[in-house]
Order: sequence, then structure tokens, then C-alpha cells
Amino acid sequence: GTSFFVVASGRLAVTKRDDATGGTIRLAHLGSGDFFGEMALLSGATRAATVTAEEEAEVLEFRAEVLLDIAGRHPHVAQSLRRFYRQRLLANAMAVSPIFRPFQRGERKLIMERFRAREVAEGETVIREGEPSDGLYVVLEGAVDVVKAKDGQHVTIGQLREGDLFGEMSCLRKAPASASVVARRGGTLLRLPRETFDEL
Repeated sequence: GTSFFVVASGRLAVTKRDDATGGTIRLAHLGSGDFFGEMALLSGATRAATVTAEEEAEVLEFRAEVLLDIAGRHPHVAQSLRRFYRQRLLANAMAVSPIFRPFQRGERKLIMERFRAREVAEGETVIREGEPSDGLYVVLEGAVDVVKAKDGQHVTIGQLREGDLFGEMSCLRKAPASASVVARRGGTLLRLPRETFDEL
């Protein structure tokens, strides 16, 4: 992503590919005054969703360097964008996850408020294979590897990035984690503590 967009008029749909079914999941509708494209700018990752005009629309495009210049001169703009980015990332993760689909939008918002930020350094083990997970995690910034012990070796069986969840299976089954999760790139994770997960 190299631009950030504000909807001037019209109606647009935000969708994401559902890897489980091969279909698409509708994440949101956007109208006049809404904005999009900030997630890829703030995370540095590739676009996580597709935005399609549902009718004739007009959007205002702000290049990344313009937004960075504004944020540099007005720090509250950067803080607001980061706060909104966190909320949107969590909302998108919940919309895609089968665990949170039964909850209504208002209930999801209350759940989002219970997540806590956790900073991780490169190489740090977040969840250890054979031990229970201490909660459900969403990658806010950075990247993690899913690693499994096999024949005395540690084999990477998956890679997760911004917006991906992990740790939910150990919480759901109340069982030890079936794989370790290690930070490939330092960053920030959002954690829903295990006791809160159990309560929900």
C-alpha cells in the first residue's frame, strides 16, 4: 500500500478472502467520510482486504509521504490513526474467525476492549509446544512463525502476519499447545487473556 483513501461520495464494500472456504467475507461497507488503506501504510504489509465500489463513487487519495508529513506536524493525527488501525484490525480478525462469528457487532466491540498489547522481540517464544497457551493472540505488528518439534528438529509449519490469530485451539480445548509460536520479526501482539477467553 502506498496510498490512503477517504470516501467523498458513493458506497464501497470491504471484503477478504476466506481461506477456509475459498469464498469471500464481507468485512464492512464504506460511505461518505469513511477512510481505508491506512492498515497497509501503518503496518508496512501488503493489502489485507479488497475495496470495491458498489455504485459510482469518488475517493480522495493521499500518498504515503503526504500522510507522514501531516502526522509529523500533527502527532495527534498519527495517534488517532494507530488507535483506529488497532480497532479495525481486531474487528477484521473477529469477522473472519469462526470463534467470534456468533457474537453480534456490539458484543465484539466489548470483547475488543479486553485485549491487551504485548511487545515481543525477534526470536521470542510466545507460546511453547506442550504448554497451555496463556490466551488468544492477534498479530498487530510484526510476524511470527508456527514451529513444531519433529525428530529432534524444529520445523516451521506456518507463518502468521498482521491480523492473524493464534493460541485459540489451546484455549478452546483446554489442552497444551500443539506447536510453538516464535516471533520472526519483533513487534506488538494483542492478547485476550485465557481467563477472559474462558469467561466469554
